[in-house]
Amino acid sequence: MKVITILSGLLTPIIALIAVYIAYQQHRIGKKKLNLDLYERRYSVFSEVKKLLKYMNENSQIDTIEIQKFMFRTNDRKFLFDSDITAFIEVLKDNALALSHATEHLKKPEQYKGTIAEDNQTASRLEKWFTEAYEGVENRFMEYLEFKKIK
Repeated sequence: MKVITILSGLLTPIIALIAVYIAYQQHRIGKKKLNLDLYERRYSVFSEVKKLLKYMNENSQIDTIEIQKFMFRTNDRKFLFDSDITAFIEVLKDNALALSHATEHLKKPEQYKGTIAEDNQTASRLEKWFTEAYEGVENRFMEYLEFKKIK
């Protein structure tokens, strides 16, 4: 009888401890899920940036509609990254448009007289920029995508 009284007295604290343990585990799982969701959204922006850099390295020209689509697909950047990445994406957009215009001018020199040398210089400078940006894009995003930091 005494054992039953003692066990029934311990039942409430044991249930409370189990409930606290379950709540803690749910909190940890929720935090991990939130971090994984953040990682996936950041990786999506990184992937779009890398695709555009690769495309510009291969083609040196892009349609303004494609740039608009790129900016739409990376629109979450403002909420997912610090200003270094958002500024880089803006520079990427501006340089893609500038290289596209310079390349277009070089393809039709009769329409754009007097700017051939300038366009050639601009195209060369931007092609180099895109090559360097593509080679360093992983390092630029590493701080945000390092899987070891997801806890």
